[in-house]
Amino acid sequence: MKKSLTRLLNKTGGFAMVTAFMLLQISCNKTNDAALKSSANSVTPASLQQKVLFIIVDGAMGTEAKLIAPPVLTGLTNHAIFSWNGLTGYTNTAVTNSSTWTTLLTGVNNDKHGVANSMSSANLVAYPTVFTRLKTVAPALRSVALTSVDSLKTALAGGATVANSFGGDDAATNTAALAEIKNNNPDLLLVQFHAVDVAGANGGYSAGSAAYKAAMLQTDTYIGQLINAVKSRANYVNENWLFVITSNKGSNTGIPDNSSWSAFDDNRHNTFAFYYNPRFVPKTAARPVGILPYAGVTPNYTIGSNGTSNNAAYVPNARLNGALNFGPGAEFTMQCKIKFPTGGYNYPAFLGKKPLFDDASTGFLFFIEGSDWQVTTKGSISSRQQSRGTTVMDGQWHTLTGVVRYEAGVRRLIAFTDGAKTSAAQIKTLNVNDDFTNPADFVAGSFLGNASTVNNCLITDIRIYRTALSDTYIGSNYCSVQVLPTDTATSKLIAYWPSTQIITNTDPNNGLKDSLYLQDYGPNNFKLIMKSKNQSSFNDKTDKLCPPISVASYVSVPNNADALPVIFSWFNFPIPASWNLDGKVWIPSYNDLIN
Repeated sequence: MKKSLTRLLNKTGGFAMVTAFMLLQISCNKTNDAALKSSANSVTPASLQQKVLFIIVDGAMGTEAKLIAPPVLTGLTNHAIFSWNGLTGYTNTAVTNSSTWTTLLTGVNNDKHGVANSMSSANLVAYPTVFTRLKTVAPALRSVALTSVDSLKTALAGGATVANSFGGDDAATNTAALAEIKNNNPDLLLVQFHAVDVAGANGGYSAGSAAYKAAMLQTDTYIGQLINAVKSRANYVNENWLFVITSNKGSNTGIPDNSSWSAFDDNRHNTFAFYYNPRFVPKTAARPVGILPYAGVTPNYTIGSNGTSNNAAYVPNARLNGALNFGPGAEFTMQCKIKFPTGGYNYPAFLGKKPLFDDASTGFLFFIEGSDWQVTTKGSISSRQQSRGTTVMDGQWHTLTGVVRYEAGVRRLIAFTDGAKTSAAQIKTLNVNDDFTNPADFVAGSFLGNASTVNNCLITDIRIYRTALSDTYIGSNYCSVQVLPTDTATSKLIAYWPSTQIITNTDPNNGLKDSLYLQDYGPNNFKLIMKSKNQSSFNDKTDKLCPPISVASYVSVPNNADALPVIFSWFNFPIPASWNLDGKVWIPSYNDLIN
């Protein structure tokens, strides 16, 4: 199972890396607006000394910070690129202080820097910190790291000109930072505060928590003092400061493992981020809203056809090795997503394992009656039973789930439409000793038996589990079009065909000849072989499904990996492609340009 799922997830991961790299390259090839002339003075900003104050606030959830409305941060929105919906990153990986600090300071995500819980595992040779990179490209620059947490300084600030930590004392950290600004000449000054995360861990990461709110407001006061100290510097008129202010992570609680996941909905990933300079035109980067499209290429089935079955996809019974032969006492679940045309039809069957759609042969399948769908079983003892779902012949996407399970000591057959359980009258009783074993192929498409013909039927996201999924699980996850390793049901999968990508066989040794097939990402690699080359592409927006959010959506808000490339761009240092960074540069607009 792990191997097959990894193949699928690696495709997504590869796209993420390419997208992030493209964004970085596009951004870095643009004109750096910091070099444009300012109408406010006679010198160009490029002739000023570029400097950065980099402030990290641990554990400050962006959405909760927005509700608290800290006055300093709120005031910065007039001259900042900012977001209350920033992200630590966009993959469902470890979110710890150690991992997020490392991402902020190296410009790469967990899969590259290698940190989950211990910064001792950081791959700082391949992915050095911002301090080390600055020391390499501009050794004369003064970089200073002042951290509240000692381990951050020890593990990640080795390349800084000066590094000190203060045993969890934010006030002492702030005092040291104010002294550095007043008495020295830092080019990059990192200041890290930790009290907000402590308050959240102890009493909840919520604007409604008095301790969390108080810690956030106190940290906001420190931020204001640091900004004012910079603006009070004797040489400030000859300096051009970028203020990078971000939380490293949100809360310590994410989405339950059994629920569909997105980084935007996982409170651990939620941060705020501000790139502030008094000359910036304000720009907010908010979480994208609206329904995401469900897209892909899948067989265009004709179901019914009085049993011709020439437009189906199938797994030969001999290759199933008994995996879909459910014997006495077995519980199981079959699920798929469909988009069928409007109308009413007489009994076309379209998914399952049964030799015939009749009353005598054993097995299980889904079929249409009128405009509704039903799941039917015929066991070795019971007569054929069918549990009726609701209307699906409407040209819209729907998720169909059929379950055989024990309830109160009785074996039952239950249909679910879009996560909703059928009525009690449609829940059918089966014999405990019913055996559904049969010699038929597993088929998506037409079955033998008299039936209406229905054209242009799409069937995707086919799953078969060797367990009876619960009502709660089905209701919470029916819309998902992903199978994640963290999902507790994943270990129970027998087969999983996303059915959104058609593959042409190129291996003459796998017995498929020149067939097209749908890849099985379950543990058994049961290729679903197409009998026809008839296929359709689709790209539909629907509130019935919840496709994964695209990488483009995730990087439309600031991510932790953006901090390093933003800082290097501010210093006008090139970012070689060989660094293989994950972040992008946010290009500002200016409010005082000469037209």
